[in-house]
Amino acid sequence: SDSSARMGDKRARRTYNKEQTLQFFRDLNAMLEQEIELVLVGGTALILQDLKTETKDFDFFVNGIDYYEFESALEKLTEHYDLRDIDFWMDGVMLLHKGGRIIERKMPEDYIVGKLELFNNIKIRFLNPLDIIATKIDRLSPSDEKDIENLIKRHSISKEDILQRCQYYANNYEGSTYRYISNIKHFFEYIFPAYKQE
Repeated sequence: SDSSARMGDKRARRTYNKEQTLQFFRDLNAMLEQEIELVLVGGTALILQDLKTETKDFDFFVNGIDYYEFESALEKLTEHYDLRDIDFWMDGVMLLHKGGRIIERKMPEDYIVGKLELFNNIKIRFLNPLDIIATKIDRLSPSDEKDIENLIKRHSISKEDILQRCQYYANNYEGSTYRYISNIKHFFEYIFPAYKQE
């Protein structure tokens, strides 16, 4: 079956469009017994704001529920979703695997924006566009560049605001900041000016 093929180690990575993303949240909502807040991150945030057409996974922060209770709700969805497609973090602290170790990335105080009232048990919020941009600059793949461009245009975000938010992440970066800082320089020298000229 499709789901068993996806569960294999060498699976073809599936993608989710807007309706499939909304269906995931509907299904999750049905498994919850209390109201929680989800702060959508990356492609998951962009797809529900019509800034992207598909995403490879579901990324979000969870507030208002115990970690193990939330994990238990997710486990009820394994018949329809591969749990490796779901990344979640608790209370504004992102844990990332880098170079064989786990690093902690704490979000700034104003990391939550917007609101979607679609479900009875899930309050959907969004990661601040500045945080999406600053974290995408860390990787800066071609798809990240396109996502950043869409965010800048939608929200009329200034160079100064992006620089300030990148500075926050650079100052709170665990490990070497060399790559992140060189990505910031590359972004402002070559990528950001091209956005403005279009």
